[in-house]
Amino acid sequence: MTRNAKLSWRQPSIIPKPQYCTFHVGRFALGSQLRVFTAACFVDEITRWQRWFKLELNVSLLLDDVKWEGQATSTDSQSFAKAQVDGVPRLTVEKNTALGPEEYTLKVSQTAIGVAASSTTGVFYAFQTLIQLIPNAAFLDFKGGQVSWLLPQVEIKDSPRFSYRGMHLDVARRFMPVTFIKHFIDLLALHKINRFHWHLTDDQGWRIEIRAFPKLTEQGAWRNQTVVGHTLDGDFTGDGIAHGGYYSQDDVRDIVAYAQTKHVVVVPEIDLPGHATAFLHAYPNFGCTGNKPPVEESFGIFQHVLCPTEETFQALHTLFREIADLFPGDYIHLGGDEVVKTQWQQSPFVSELMKEQGWQSYDRVHHYFIKRVSDIIISLGKKPIGWNEVIEGGEIPGTTIMCWQNAQVGLDAAEAGYEVIMSPASSTYFDFYQSKSVDEPMSIHGLTSTSDVYHFQPIPAQHRDSPLKDHIIGIQGQLWSEYFTTLAQVEYMAIPRMTALAEVAWTQSEEKNWAEFSGRLKHLMQRFTYMGINVSESIYATDISSSLIGTGLSAQHHISLSAEIKDDITWYYSLDGSDPKYGQRVDKPLVLTGNTNLSVRAQDKIHGRWYSKSRFHTLNSKLVGARLSLRHCQVNREWNPAPEKTLVSGISRKLNCFHADEWAHFPTGEAQIEIDVMQAQTFSQVTLGYTPGLHRHFAPPRYVQLCQSNDGVCWSKVITAKEDNLLNDGSSVTLNVAEFTTRYLKLIIKTEATTFQRQTMAYEIVPLMLDEIVAL
Repeated sequence: MTRNAKLSWRQPSIIPKPQYCTFHVGRFALGSQLRVFTAACFVDEITRWQRWFKLELNVSLLLDDVKWEGQATSTDSQSFAKAQVDGVPRLTVEKNTALGPEEYTLKVSQTAIGVAASSTTGVFYAFQTLIQLIPNAAFLDFKGGQVSWLLPQVEIKDSPRFSYRGMHLDVARRFMPVTFIKHFIDLLALHKINRFHWHLTDDQGWRIEIRAFPKLTEQGAWRNQTVVGHTLDGDFTGDGIAHGGYYSQDDVRDIVAYAQTKHVVVVPEIDLPGHATAFLHAYPNFGCTGNKPPVEESFGIFQHVLCPTEETFQALHTLFREIADLFPGDYIHLGGDEVVKTQWQQSPFVSELMKEQGWQSYDRVHHYFIKRVSDIIISLGKKPIGWNEVIEGGEIPGTTIMCWQNAQVGLDAAEAGYEVIMSPASSTYFDFYQSKSVDEPMSIHGLTSTSDVYHFQPIPAQHRDSPLKDHIIGIQGQLWSEYFTTLAQVEYMAIPRMTALAEVAWTQSEEKNWAEFSGRLKHLMQRFTYMGINVSESIYATDISSSLIGTGLSAQHHISLSAEIKDDITWYYSLDGSDPKYGQRVDKPLVLTGNTNLSVRAQDKIHGRWYSKSRFHTLNSKLVGARLSLRHCQVNREWNPAPEKTLVSGISRKLNCFHADEWAHFPTGEAQIEIDVMQAQTFSQVTLGYTPGLHRHFAPPRYVQLCQSNDGVCWSKVITAKEDNLLNDGSSVTLNVAEFTTRYLKLIIKTEATTFQRQTMAYEIVPLMLDEIVAL
């Protein structure tokens, strides 16, 4: 069989890409009936597919009464050669024990279809591939008669790269009904994803019935309201609407059984010892303070933590025994992330425990807690999984590590001998923005595009032949639900990023190619749309970038337009912020000067469909391209490594969604900035942009001192202005002064503001977030 013949987008678009695939000339006509001849061990699996084919395609699978118990060696067996029975095409499903547990072969000739596998899972994946060979039009809601669908002739031998291929869903922040959970499992199955990581508990709600502790759902499953807007907006505003719900044990058994029919293993997560506010609301005696905190109404990291007492561990043993009975899969996730240790530090019990054990660090308390819970899970016959923080205080033998902070953490854990599931936020967090379009719904922060997901390498090239690779057992995508407001938005945030993740998890790295994948992706996205799935089209969103020519008022921005998939699209633009649908076609390079509000949309050349809008706002300023330095102040370079450039770029980002790398972030709320404009110029106005994006709103600068110098050494004050003397338009503050001429400017800027943080239950300094500095 030829190794992975090139698949053009005109051929059937199989995702994830099979390991070996050869297409042949000719077609198989799928009509109203297929006669199925199957090994007896696959009858139940075929029966489930019978129902699907009839319901979705109006195709009857006629299950033959004659079955055999023996093993065939390939789909070229004698049984396959007999292609038709009474004029009805045959589908043969054979057992081949030489194939791996998830491996399958699929052969489609002009007259018959043959499948071989060693397990029902292999048969299931063969059928998932088979239905991708059926034309997309079959998935429209046809009201007419039966249509014959033409499938290509093909030979496929396929198996996954990783054994653990996961998707996570957070139902603690947003409760989702049983019907949707089953639908989500369907989406996983379509992508050959075999693990459903069910995040069931957090500060904002407890979602699973534990009969030994009924208050967990009676009280912990409900919060009084939910924060409006972004948690980091500053002052808390709630929606006044109670939110909650939980899954009964019958619900859980129903969902687990349903997942088994889709060959998906459910991995429950009980997050502890942090993220435990809802737990402690129901049972405050398991905390260190004895106080009963309210179920959290905003999002973030909170102080409430379980106390490492014997009473706590006895309760957790009882709790996890119920969890183990409900979930027959091999794993239980114990959380272990983002533990605030303040309440441990204030606890006499923890102080005494540390003294008894000789511990000098509260990381050792965390390690002790996780080790005790891990041992409980192992004693119940399960494998524990924890977020990567669980090994920061010491070794936790037998625990699988799910690395979320960055990929290097996962590589280090693998080198230490742990089994590792790669899930770094930068590549696998699907609650991040998908593009820089202003049409994107509010997200937590950051940007992870479909292309970013696809290009992630769970095993870097330098480790592909090292023993370390054997410890990396899989990859997982995360859907944290803080800012999901509807079930349709869950789909929007998941797909097509989940589709890209599926190929990373299944297909060998050397067989991946973005240009080729994107063609298959367009085809599959159309199918998902036909199926009624709310697919994101952010892959067509316009990314606007520029190169700067010149400085000051004569600066020119030479615009470049791109998109993740830019085949068959045409760009239209406007220069006044109006909708580009009514603007001009981009038929030559755009060059912007001065104060210009560029808006761009892509339009599909074939169907005329308009995609989301992107904006790019240039500013008229004498400071564009100037030399800027930051003095005597703290600046966060983790987010933005070069704030010296972004502060005088001549580009305002206030119209865009929040992307931390485009703003200068001063965590102490103070900045001291010196600017060299290269030659003496006259100034009468300075403006500071401060609103970081569309959704997060920090306090404006309330103190600005402007100084000038002719040599950059000796400075004289021009003006000191406080809040009442600064013109504030809601996204920038402006300082008007009498005209002066100088080469050097110095700005001392302060927010002079604090805000009450519900995460720490204390007043904290509001950071200074600056966009662009403009001077005229």
